[in-house]
Amino acid sequence: MSLNRKSRTIIALAVVGALVLSGGFAFAYYSTGQSSDKMQVVATFYPLYYFSSEIGKDKADVSMLIPDNAEPHSWEPRPSDVVKVDKADILVYNGAGFEPWMDEFLELTTKKEVVVVDTSKNVSLMEGHDHDHEEGEEHDHEEEEHDHGPNDPHFWLDPRSAKVQVDNILAAFVEADPDNADFYEANAEDLKSRLDALDQEFADGLADRTKDDIVTTHEGFNYLAARYGFNVHSVMGIYADTGDITPEAMAELEDLINDLGIGYIFGEPTYSDTTIESLAHDTGAEVLILDGIHGRSGPHADMDYFEIMRANLQALRTGLGVST
Repeated sequence: MSLNRKSRTIIALAVVGALVLSGGFAFAYYSTGQSSDKMQVVATFYPLYYFSSEIGKDKADVSMLIPDNAEPHSWEPRPSDVVKVDKADILVYNGAGFEPWMDEFLELTTKKEVVVVDTSKNVSLMEGHDHDHEEGEEHDHEEEEHDHGPNDPHFWLDPRSAKVQVDNILAAFVEADPDNADFYEANAEDLKSRLDALDQEFADGLADRTKDDIVTTHEGFNYLAARYGFNVHSVMGIYADTGDITPEAMAELEDLINDLGIGYIFGEPTYSDTTIESLAHDTGAEVLILDGIHGRSGPHADMDYFEIMRANLQALRTGLGVST
């Protein structure tokens, strides 16, 4: 039986882990180490990188595992990522199945004292599901469904859930560097205040909408929609690398767009939105950008978390028919 991509990656990481343990990577490990006295923090992807950077400020060096231009649901760690985490004081990950490789990855790291942060702790999770695939199409996730878990992991898009993530990250900073606890706590409070303001902007900005439904590329906006009271319909499921939409599902979305008089549908910078473009062509809807902030790419490549969220708000105001 041939190994799937995830299995091959795990084996490669296991080999690297063994080499690190045996000293085979000793020279590379120490010669590439950072000389900074700052706390070393590794976050899996951009929103966690941003939150960690805002809490740590100039007392932490924060880096990402998943690059901005990568599709995070299908990204897999490399041997060099094991080495990176072995040099870290804190590892921050999203949780709720967003990084299905995390358990195996942690088993390969040798620095057992690294503080590991699952930012889904205490978040009120929503159930998620994946959409059907094209019949007969190969699907790498088939044997991994239960690794993802039953929950939707895209809660960083809800400012109130993001505040819970900030609290989880803060606790790790204080644990790893208690001497600077006051500094980290003040930064976290400032960050949470800005998230409160963002929450109010969304609530106020969408209060006078004339429509209640949007169509998006993948099922990544459930928390945002639930928080502000609109409905989201998606082309793909929560794991957007799981195959093409069926013709039947495509026809249903076209009917929905036409029946509800939806004039705008939403693509995402991270994905190739040929299906969204096809829907727009067939229904006459205009395509806008709604960014899941898996990373910074496309027209939002130079924006930070808050700037992207505010761009999302403006797009939603147009798509949901806010007239003022």
